[in-house]
Amino acid sequence: MLCLEVRIGVSKERGRMRKLYLSTIFLFLMVSVASAAPILWSDNGHYYEQVQSNASWDTAKAAAELMTYLGMNGHLVTIASQPENDFIVNNWDVSVCWIGAYQYDKLDEPTGHWRWVTDEPWGYTNWSLQVGIPQPDNADGTEDVAQFQLIIPQLGYYAGLWNDWKANGDWAQLSRGYFVEYEPVTAPVPEPATLSLLGLGLAGVLFRRKK
Repeated sequence: MLCLEVRIGVSKERGRMRKLYLSTIFLFLMVSVASAAPILWSDNGHYYEQVQSNASWDTAKAAAELMTYLGMNGHLVTIASQPENDFIVNNWDVSVCWIGAYQYDKLDEPTGHWRWVTDEPWGYTNWSLQVGIPQPDNADGTEDVAQFQLIIPQLGYYAGLWNDWKANGDWAQLSRGYFVEYEPVTAPVPEPATLSLLGLGLAGVLFRRKK
């Protein structure tokens, strides 16, 4: 009886390890590899990189946040201006690639309550007008993340315009990749009270030196 229980335990453990192994392989295939070395945009000192992959938005976000370059942490790209958008379009094939925009709740569909993954201010947008249908449109009620749209000039789908899409579902339109942005970690700005204490401390040091 004891021998049977041990065999069952070993079998379950092997099954669990096999599932873990397959899951790891699946994620490896989903994340894929970067298409080239990151490129510097001199306007802001950040580096940008395209990763070719059919990963979901959630998987792409997690993968981007694990990436580093020259000591800088990565995240899905956040786009704050037309020049930044143009920089990405001019350096890569952007068709159907994830960017770091998402809708944090569904209380103001379809255009409201969008946010960048870095929580930086939401201002500039470049939503597409697809054959007279403004984006974002939340077409089936679940389109809550953003991508560069499919490029079909004949239909008015031009490079660099944005479309809302599903984060994990409907694999009929597979993502072709995602963009990672690397930026230096900035030191937090001290609170006024902290600055005052620092000033008092320096004054004390100078006073003692004079004595």
